Amino acid sequence: RHPGDRQGGPAVTGSRGRRTRSMAPRLFIFTEGKSEVMYFSMFRRRGMPISVIPIQAGNTDILGITEYCLRELRLRGFGDVDGDRAAIVFDRDLNSLGSVDEARRKAGEVNLFMSNPSFEYWLILHFRDVTRAMTQDEMEELLGDILGHTYSKGADITRRFSASGIREAVGRAERRLPRDSCTVEACYGTTPSTMLHVLVSELVDVSGM
Repeated sequence: RHPGDRQGGPAVTGSRGRRTRSMAPRLFIFTEGKSEVMYFSMFRRRGMPISVIPIQAGNTDILGITEYCLRELRLRGFGDVDGDRAAIVFDRDLNSLGSVDEARRKAGEVNLFMSNPSFEYWLILHFRDVTRAMTQDEMEELLGDILGHTYSKGADITRRFSASGIREAVGRAERRLPRDSCTVEACYGTTPSTMLHVLVSELVDVSGM
């Protein structure tokens, strides 16, 4: 397995360049959309040393996203601090499994966390368990029913995510895609599913939620 598929350890650990032990390790999370940025910023507001970085427009496929991520990490001095970590949060979308595998190889120390078919599935898991395949429109409609108003990508709904709801989402995703088989291949082939429980469970533990 690629290091990004190992479960139970940190998202990723930097291992190159100048080391600075006096600084707290940093976690860089690269995401595709505004909803993801707002979601992971919840943990930053709890004092965690997280940088949530939206993917620049034009980098829509996983290979482009990975290349953008690696460029940004070089600019931000990734690995200068002991324990630096980085992760890419992305949707399966139209990415082929071959492209995902190639991106994983290029990513090196950076871990890939995929949702199949999209991040909205992870959001739904905070409120209810869903195991049947759904289209993007169906997921957004279901989120609207849950929230009591039309769901709009990029709308700030973080106030609806309680600590218990986040833990329930982790548990539901875990039952769908257990840690010992939580690989990009398994997630790619299981609709719906997500790997985000691995990353978020660590954030929950560290933040004390």
